[in-house]
Amino acid sequence: MLLDTSPVAAEEAALLEAIVDEESSSENYLVYADWLQDHGNLRGELIVVQCMLEELQGDSEQRSQAGIVNKLIRRRGWPVKEAESNQYEKLKAQEQSLLGSLDLDWIKLFIPTRRSHIRIETPTPDLRRGFFALPSMACIDDSLLKFHATLHRYSPSTKDLAVRLLTPDLGPLTEVGALARFKTLSLENASSAKLDSLAKAHFDEVRVLKLTGSEFNDAALEDLLKAYMPNLVHLSLGWGAHLGVEALDLLNQRTSLRALDLTGAHVE
Repeated sequence: MLLDTSPVAAEEAALLEAIVDEESSSENYLVYADWLQDHGNLRGELIVVQCMLEELQGDSEQRSQAGIVNKLIRRRGWPVKEAESNQYEKLKAQEQSLLGSLDLDWIKLFIPTRRSHIRIETPTPDLRRGFFALPSMACIDDSLLKFHATLHRYSPSTKDLAVRLLTPDLGPLTEVGALARFKTLSLENASSAKLDSLAKAHFDEVRVLKLTGSEFNDAALEDLLKAYMPNLVHLSLGWGAHLGVEALDLLNQRTSLRALDLTGAHVE
């Protein structure tokens, strides 16, 4: 499910997918950078600059063989000789200027933190080639609803998400497809009413689903299993689950399930 069904969003989604499919190559990043610049987005310039810095910091012989630096330099319209002499410092200054122009504070809402009585300021993680490389994230449902599109643009390779459910109705989250692309999804503070609102959700990529929190029962689990989860192979029902024989029979009917974890669940 696309986060946005407009042609522009579909085009951007294809570019992001190409980056995820071949993360080691800089070429797809540069194609996306051009696309962003064509749409007036400064992040496109940042991607180009960070790719150049990455190559300038690499092995000089390898760079010479690949010819990537010269290609990047020409893309910027700079003379090759000037860039080969001392462009690193100029690029670093340009990178800092571009980073200062982007509002990146929102990413702090998605960084997993340990609970502590001491308030610790969450640092903004570094961008590499204009992207955040965070394998896992955690947030509250309101943050995901507000920033899901931005999150996808900046961190499309993140596949592990934990969401603390605070709002009674999760319908808006399912409508925008914010939960569709993650392979491991943990829903904390789940309740029967909230699970019922996920019945029409599309969990396209989810392979591992973990539910913990407030009480939910057989009926709620049945509603949840009506959701589109074609790739679900592992289901974990932790603290708060009250399940009966009917629920276990229902789970046994899910032939795609390879693992069922009932640790902390109350089975009657």
